[in-house]
Amino acid sequence: MRLRDHLMNRLSNLVFILALSLVLGMTAWLSTRHNQVWDWTFNNRNSLASETIALLTQFEGPLRMVAFVEDNPALHEKIRVVVDRYRRHKPDINLRFVNPDLEPELAMAEDVRQAGVLILGYEERRERVQSLDEAGIAYALQRLLRDQDLWVIMTEGHGEASPFDTENGGLSQWREALNQAGIQMQPFDTRRGIPLPHNTNLLAITTPQADWQPAEVETVRKYLENGGNLIWLQDPGAMHGLEALKPALGIEFIPGTLVDGNEKIQEMLRIRHPAIIPVLEYGQHEVSQDINTQTLFPLAQAIQVVEDSNWKATPLLRSLEQSWSNTGPLSETLSFTPDQGDVAGPLVIGLALTRELNGQEQRIAVIGDSQFASNGYIGYGANRLLLGNLVSWLTADEGLLKLSPRSAPDTQLDMSQNKAVVLAIGLLLVFPGIILLSGLLIWYRRRRRR
Repeated sequence: MRLRDHLMNRLSNLVFILALSLVLGMTAWLSTRHNQVWDWTFNNRNSLASETIALLTQFEGPLRMVAFVEDNPALHEKIRVVVDRYRRHKPDINLRFVNPDLEPELAMAEDVRQAGVLILGYEERRERVQSLDEAGIAYALQRLLRDQDLWVIMTEGHGEASPFDTENGGLSQWREALNQAGIQMQPFDTRRGIPLPHNTNLLAITTPQADWQPAEVETVRKYLENGGNLIWLQDPGAMHGLEALKPALGIEFIPGTLVDGNEKIQEMLRIRHPAIIPVLEYGQHEVSQDINTQTLFPLAQAIQVVEDSNWKATPLLRSLEQSWSNTGPLSETLSFTPDQGDVAGPLVIGLALTRELNGQEQRIAVIGDSQFASNGYIGYGANRLLLGNLVSWLTADEGLLKLSPRSAPDTQLDMSQNKAVVLAIGLLLVFPGIILLSGLLIWYRRRRRR
């Protein structure tokens, strides 16, 4: 009986090994013919966003990717892993590695001066990517799909904030964000007395510090009469001649500076001054439909539409209930004084204006604050998203890519000290002890059978 049992055990073990080998072999064979990937990370951050996938489907022909990197197998494999995410949705992506030190002529032809550059090509167009993050590649893909760049012309010559100024008060981050999406921002000095460039897709006016001359204002009025689109960011205070544009747009600015007296909101958002206005409520408009967090306006004024306006006006941004337009001096402690001209909120900070002109829809956006677009504030809340949405709508480019960074809370383990001690005891003592006792029990039972 013992010999028979021994032979049966040997036979069953052999059958098990053969069956396991067959399953592993079939799995390996199937893996060479079918590719299936599951992403179980939080927010699916190792998968492409739906916006990126939609971009890939718009390319009718193959895409070329040339990575100018050194001959490093580990680095090549890292790049392949990233590119494979795109190949799952567009298999005809061709990836090539080029060492710029060994092929200097090709590097010079692509104006590559150092390693670490990815060149994307489609038909006769090329775009450069400096990093492998999804946003950078997606924006490059979007630029490849455009036949030509869009142009935002920003007025200068009156002390306005510059799109090339990298200080807190400058607008360089706004310009860089637009450049990523293939939209060029170029200053234009209206004092030169010449018409705006013919390829102006959008005119941008920000708060001046010096007076506009009547001839300059007339240049803008003619641009508006011809159906041009406009974004006007105007702080409270002196308008330096721009008040002449208000009748053409059918708007008025309510005197004073907006302040908010809600201390709980200020504490929650860490706002240090009542003149920094949080906006939590948005109008029903495509500009604000995907904004689900606050925007901040550090020095704002309210806007209203005049009764005889021929524009269709839609409020975009509105202050909270405990806000008001303060006409007196600003301080950290303020009180609402209607007898001195203060106007109670909620008040409109941003307006979208449209009208039919020459068979097309003309679009205007007026925001009672310019500093929210500055380098010092563009990163707060949804300010950057709001600016992108405004330009997208004003240039009739609703396809402008909107990629938000996906959070990854599952990369950190947050627990109290007591829980950490319990976990350590479990991992270092309890679980090893259970395994040891199980082994001893199995050993003891086998020994008894003998």
